[in-house]
Amino acid sequence: MHQALSDDALDRQTLWRWKELLVELPYRHDLPTIEQTTSQREHWLAEESIARAANDEIRIRDCRAEVEQRTRQLTRLNNLVPGRSYPLRLRIGIMGDAVWIFVPGELYQVFQLTLRERFSEHPV
Repeated sequence: MHQALSDDALDRQTLWRWKELLVELPYRHDLPTIEQTTSQREHWLAEESIARAANDEIRIRDCRAEVEQRTRQLTRLNNLVPGRSYPLRLRIGIMGDAVWIFVPGELYQVFQLTLRERFSEHPV
């Protein structure tokens, strides 16, 4: 059964606003630098060479794993925006009762749940 909206509810549906924001998200305080990671990688390469000379298979395996971890970490670090924070661009819109938030990437569920909790009166 159709129910007509009140004049107040109809007025709220005409609300249409958009805003773009740039939020500086600080990187983790314990995030190593590229230089630190490169130095650690070189250390483990040297340790691997020593283990190879000693024919220590277990130590070779462990050193190789450390080198691989530092290599992957360097790949991630080299893809970050330089500086102490990441500039996250987002767009927020209000269309009637609904709140829209557009952000790049995939945000964690806790972010989505927090938004829905804070704006429980509105579809998010």
